[in-house]
Amino acid sequence: MDVLCKEDAPLFLRVLEGLRLLEDDSLGGGGSRGSGRVSFSKLKLVWRGRNYYASGAEEKEIGAGDTLAAVQSAVTASEFGFVNEE
Repeated sequence: MDVLCKEDAPLFLRVLEGLRLLEDDSLGGGGSRGSGRVSFSKLKLVWRGRNYYASGAEEKEIGAGDTLAAVQSAVTASEFGFVNEE
């Protein structure tokens, strides 16, 4: 997801929430038979700003964890305070 301004940060947090809901549900039909079950693991969220592409600057790690729940609890809207920084 592209987070282009500080106002987009809460939307990204909603995406994390939706992915957690998906883990507790299933994709498509057959969920009661175990088909379509998904889980997310070993996640790392990074920010690649303009300087990453323009001059090869390092990407910034926003959060990481073995489970989606761990990442969700570690990432808050305040983590995106650098969005407008160069």
